[in-house]
Amino acid sequence: MRGRDFIVVSGVPFGDRWTSKQEIARILAREGRVLYVESVPKLWDVGALRHPFGRLWSHSDNLYVYTPPPLRVPLDFMSTSYNRLLQGTVAKRVRAEADRLGFKAPAVWLIDIRTSPYREVFPEAKVIYHCVDRWADLLVDPHCRKEVVLALERETVGNADIVTTSARDLQTHILESTEREAEYLPHGVDFNLFSQSAEPGPLHPSLQDVQGRVLGFAGTIGHWVDVELLDRLAKERPDYTLVLLGEIAPSDLAAVERICEHPNVSRIPPVPKRDLPELLRRFDVCLIPFLVNDFTDSINPLKLLEYLCSGKPIVTTNIREAGPFSDLAYVADSPDAFLDLVDVACDEDNVDIRQRRMDTASQHTWEARVELAMDLLGRG
Repeated sequence: MRGRDFIVVSGVPFGDRWTSKQEIARILAREGRVLYVESVPKLWDVGALRHPFGRLWSHSDNLYVYTPPPLRVPLDFMSTSYNRLLQGTVAKRVRAEADRLGFKAPAVWLIDIRTSPYREVFPEAKVIYHCVDRWADLLVDPHCRKEVVLALERETVGNADIVTTSARDLQTHILESTEREAEYLPHGVDFNLFSQSAEPGPLHPSLQDVQGRVLGFAGTIGHWVDVELLDRLAKERPDYTLVLLGEIAPSDLAAVERICEHPNVSRIPPVPKRDLPELLRRFDVCLIPFLVNDFTDSINPLKLLEYLCSGKPIVTTNIREAGPFSDLAYVADSPDAFLDLVDVACDEDNVDIRQRRMDTASQHTWEARVELAMDLLGRG
């Protein structure tokens, strides 16, 4: 597959919070040339108006990024007809840019349910749709209609040659909603970067003066996070410092602000991916305090593998994707158990299990995931 051209239609800006979408593009660029397509800016996006006809730029060797023109109004999750018009227009512009770059029979990797028109615009392409979310449950915006979201997903799945999912629960979801079999393609990890947190080195300035045991959560706090559990943890374990690192969804901002009223809570805004090892290095226990419901059973948290790279103890609620790692993490079946397991994790003194965590993480790299995807493309 080396030397092949790829188009990754991601639905997020390349410089946004680093997720599986950018990781996939980064590794694919080692296999061939990649054109990463960002989300369509809104019509009134002032920043995007600097490039009213879109923008193509080179990020690094073999990796190009295309920012579509600001054409979007928030109707794409309310009308399938509007979405087809918008995405069809953008797909034709992407085609023009790909042709200009000399792309030949590219593989098109879709990670957004709004992107079914790419099938028509790239009829010669092998199309893979990678499902990473239950979109109908993720979108809580008033400009979204659930029946439209499900219809868009059915269209995109139906137009794909290969369908993959990041969580086993999503395999079931795709089968039940579209009658289509999907391959399991879980998230990977940048082991070379995150394993640095297991080695001696500098601490991030925001944690250099923190004393005592540190309990850390690295990730976005949204409706899938048990904020009541975090509040209780801060309140009932006053001798520990609770660090909340990352973005806060607007719907959870008030709750997080209340948690931060506890004197032992430190909130750190998002940092570049390259700085995360300096923060994880100071964590004594890594947390995954997710609610347990249908939505979180469909989540494969990137942070689980990132934590494993550090070798540090992990305490997680009993979400489905934590199951395969239950011998390496402390899995809590209740809030009471979560707090008790935090205490156990803080007292952990086991060099062997720390090494096993790191060894396991090293087997789940993004390189291994892309290799599996390449195999699927070769067979599809």
